[in-house]
Amino acid sequence: MRDLLLAMNLGHSTSHPLAGWYVLTMLYQDGTTSTEPMTANRLLQLYNQSYRELEVGESLMPPATMSSLLKLLTEQARLINVSNRKVRERWISGKLRNKETAVYRISSRGIEYVKMMHRVIEAENTVVANTARIGEYCQLVVKLSQRLLDTSTTSLYNDFDRMVVTYDDVMKGMRKLDVDLHDLAIDLAFNHGSEAAQHLRQMLNEIAIPAYQQMLQQAARIQALADNSEFAVAVARSRQGNGNIDTAQAIQDTSAMTTQRHKTQQYVRRQLRRLAGSFDPSTSGVQNSFDSIFLVFQTLMDAIRLLSREMEQYQRQSVDLGALTHQLDALMSRYQRLKIPVALPQHLPMDRHQQDVLIEIENRELTTEERTAKLDQLAETERQDLLTAGAMLPINRQIEDNVKMAVTEADNPPEAVDDAYIDETKAALSELVNLVMQDEHTLVLDRDLKFQTVGA
Repeated sequence: MRDLLLAMNLGHSTSHPLAGWYVLTMLYQDGTTSTEPMTANRLLQLYNQSYRELEVGESLMPPATMSSLLKLLTEQARLINVSNRKVRERWISGKLRNKETAVYRISSRGIEYVKMMHRVIEAENTVVANTARIGEYCQLVVKLSQRLLDTSTTSLYNDFDRMVVTYDDVMKGMRKLDVDLHDLAIDLAFNHGSEAAQHLRQMLNEIAIPAYQQMLQQAARIQALADNSEFAVAVARSRQGNGNIDTAQAIQDTSAMTTQRHKTQQYVRRQLRRLAGSFDPSTSGVQNSFDSIFLVFQTLMDAIRLLSREMEQYQRQSVDLGALTHQLDALMSRYQRLKIPVALPQHLPMDRHQQDVLIEIENRELTTEERTAKLDQLAETERQDLLTAGAMLPINRQIEDNVKMAVTEADNPPEAVDDAYIDETKAALSELVNLVMQDEHTLVLDRDLKFQTVGA
């Protein structure tokens, strides 16, 4: 959770990267139970007291940073709401005074954001491909497609909300199956996991494909609901039916209730358009839909075809890959100690060129016609051998462990006696000077030179 929040840095503060999350947490946990109103000063005080450790060198947040953070959460993210109210503020002397100031509370978006972050962390445990959820989704679609819908209670709104949530759970599970299936099918195909491939192929054919077809059968009902303009009005009216305990409903705030109905209608229409777009088979529909069910179907069919090819390949092959793998492993464990014959026996017909026969034909005194006939006969014999080469048994090569000979001191060669080294550099230089130097600056080379020293 900390890594995820640091990556998002809600509030864009380098010194306080988690401050945005802590403000939401304080408003979520203590916003309604605190005895003091959640003003900017109160939030700053709670943050510095509860979330800053001065002992390890963390600095306190200044008021300007808290103001910019609250502005971002209010205006841009809209995770909290702000309203000016009269509050009682306690002075340093202990007396209370009335003051009008901004009071903050967490919004519905903020509540969903806090809960969503926890669901993101637990996604590996909650996102599953479940056929029972697919059945639940189909039942809800059928129920909502009835002509007569009761709007006197919140049941219709709850059923619609449950259908959307169920659909999202189904698509998240299908997406996870899409990703896992792609990698798993390739691994099984390359690793020749025949039994596992057969089991997975059977599961896809008997469970996944029928569940997919069951979802696909609801496409017409979803499209009908999206085209029905009265359905969104009925769901919005149902939200304000019996069982609703919103404050606006309790005090009969008609303005707030009208705004709520309008927003609910827009929400229902957006969700129905999204669901209907997932079942659009056109190219543009598949490309524009965030969760196109046809892309999931394509992955299922590709996996089934890949596993089918693997099963066919497994049935055609006659080599026991498992046993061959064990033999290769055993061979590789001792390959450095193996001794293979240098000259391998010849076994294929084209490897046995009859050089002696060719030489004999060339050396014999034959006419041109006789030599041509002999060569044609030799070529025909080799061609006949090639036709039967596939039936020839393979050569069994004898592979033996290479035995290392132990070497002792007695196997060392005799030591050579070095001659004494005599430095002849000065003598060689003196001899060369005497032979070629006429004087200190003149060198004469007009005859063959005979040296007595090697160095010269």
